Amino acid sequence: MPYSIDREKANLTGELRPFKDFLSELDSDIYKFDYFDNFRQIVETVYVAFQKTIEGRLASFPPGLLPEEASGEFSDLRSILTAVYNFLYITTFKNMTSVPRELYYLTDSFLEKCSLSPTYVLSLGEQIEVTDFRWFLQKLQVETVYPEFWELIKNQKFYLVKFTRRLAYRGRSIDWPLIIHEMGHIVDLDKGIVKKVVPNFDYYTAFQILRRQDDPLLKEQYPIAQKVAKLSEYVADFLSTQYVAGAFGWRFLSEYLTVKGIFEEPLTHPDLNKRIAEMIDQINKLDLPEVAKIIEQTLETTLKDAGKKRVAYQREFPELDRVFDESRKLMGSASTREEIRRILHSRLKGSLAGSIDTDLPKLLTKLQESFFQGRPLVVEPSVLFLIYMYGLEKPNAEQKRQETFGMYGKRLKKSGSEFEELIQELLADCIKLYEVHKSYVALGAPDAAPAQLS
Repeated sequence: MPYSIDREKANLTGELRPFKDFLSELDSDIYKFDYFDNFRQIVETVYVAFQKTIEGRLASFPPGLLPEEASGEFSDLRSILTAVYNFLYITTFKNMTSVPRELYYLTDSFLEKCSLSPTYVLSLGEQIEVTDFRWFLQKLQVETVYPEFWELIKNQKFYLVKFTRRLAYRGRSIDWPLIIHEMGHIVDLDKGIVKKVVPNFDYYTAFQILRRQDDPLLKEQYPIAQKVAKLSEYVADFLSTQYVAGAFGWRFLSEYLTVKGIFEEPLTHPDLNKRIAEMIDQINKLDLPEVAKIIEQTLETTLKDAGKKRVAYQREFPELDRVFDESRKLMGSASTREEIRRILHSRLKGSLAGSIDTDLPKLLTKLQESFFQGRPLVVEPSVLFLIYMYGLEKPNAEQKRQETFGMYGKRLKKSGSEFEELIQELLADCIKLYEVHKSYVALGAPDAAPAQLS
């Protein structure tokens, strides 16, 4: 009988071998990028924590313990080992390789604006969401089943940002602000923005309560749990809007009927009218009324297509002012009209630069025309997105844009939609170019402004 227990112990210890092989795979040259390095650190931390605790845990089993008495213990530990490995290797790692590097440049740029450098990875999935690795462990009940391991890992912050495959294409880069919203959740989770205002609940606890709304013991906690979840969405909306002005709201509304089933959940997400009303108010405060008008018009179209009506603006929670104030403190500089002018002054020269203060709308339109002709712009991502969407509030603007893409596409023997994809690939390239430019400047290279556009 003792031999049977020893064999089970040996088998369980042997199940750590896949983690070691996983680490060896991550050492391959094809994964020599910083985001894979960060992920490798997480895998190694988990592997070492298992190594440090598994022997002691197994040694606590007395030699004479009957197999049937030990089977539950072995099964629980094996389930945890297997689930954690599958989460890291299959759910995360195998879905990381299709994520374009340019998207990391964008998400890192946003986090830099928030003075934050968390450990995170971007990965393909069926949902658009953020998962804290510790939430996954809590779902496995690691705290109670394997407390030794939990003690070593409970302070390890690692975020997995998942999104659908269609958002991973460089030819859909105009939709990448949707992922900036998810990065806003990371800022909230890491800095505890909502928790400062509603201190008795964290998001994970709130989410679990909402998942058990029929439990009479949790009935009194349900309203505050829902408030925490919805405040978190408002914070992510606010942060993404501070960063890319109206680009998030525009793409969110444009893709609403496509993404609402994977991006929206009534239990945890505010009503569409209320969310967009807050964004419009915020964009107006950024002194970008023409962008706010784009959002208003897109909202009308989206509501009509969804069979809904616009309702009068009414703030959902009095705590919104406080969470917005806390969020604003974290953002180094928002995409205000003044900030956009400052950025353009740093990148343009000649007569073109002279119109930054005298006729910004005309300048943005001219930059857009140049960009749509295939000329790259080395400028901050927030301004890139603004240039791309600028002018869409004008009558028949979308139709005229499609006609323009069709005309330019013919020159390349491509359809208008194919040309539009090329322009969005150019947008992704420009995000990368700007980050490369920043790196050179950080190394001491001169920050030369580009030549004047013709």
